[in-house]
Amino acid sequence: LIETALFRALSRAPACLDGREVAVLDLGTGCGALAVTLAVMLSRGGTSYKMCATDVSEDALAVARANARRHGADDIEFLRSDWFEALGGRRFDLIVSNPPYVAADDPELADDVRRYEPREALIAGPDGGECLEKSIREAPAHLCADGVLLLEHGAGQSDRVAECLRDGGFKNIERVADLAGRPRVCAATI
Repeated sequence: LIETALFRALSRAPACLDGREVAVLDLGTGCGALAVTLAVMLSRGGTSYKMCATDVSEDALAVARANARRHGADDIEFLRSDWFEALGGRRFDLIVSNPPYVAADDPELADDVRRYEPREALIAGPDGGECLEKSIREAPAHLCADGVLLLEHGAGQSDRVAECLRDGGFKNIERVADLAGRPRVCAATI
């Protein structure tokens, strides 16, 4: 997801193309891994950006803030929000998200993951698609023209996510494989 954001999505973002500050949203930030990594990498690359990271969990935001401080990414705005709820009419050039996408009864979910990750950070309804579909439905109202949405998803969810993106009016839909060759990220523009 990070590589796709840095090397594919941002190169297409209108703000990057005309030298403006790039507005980035990490939706459902959890521990802040995406927001912090992107902030550090964008700073190193000299890209002017404004980073916002949201999560419904205040505990997760506390961990994300600590991670940002640890890595010198002190300019990230952390905001408690149930998905897009607290963002009002704000728009972004790039939205990245690694939302919960595991089905409630998924037998593939490793016991150690189940034991150490909060359930709400993993499980997304009976079939694992609730958070992905909600993100796709609501993202257009928060993307600038030609803005890019990047979603990480489960290995077997690529077709469904691409179809939801098409149905939601997205274009330039791209499926990106992980290092094992499984499609795990979808990128699209509005």
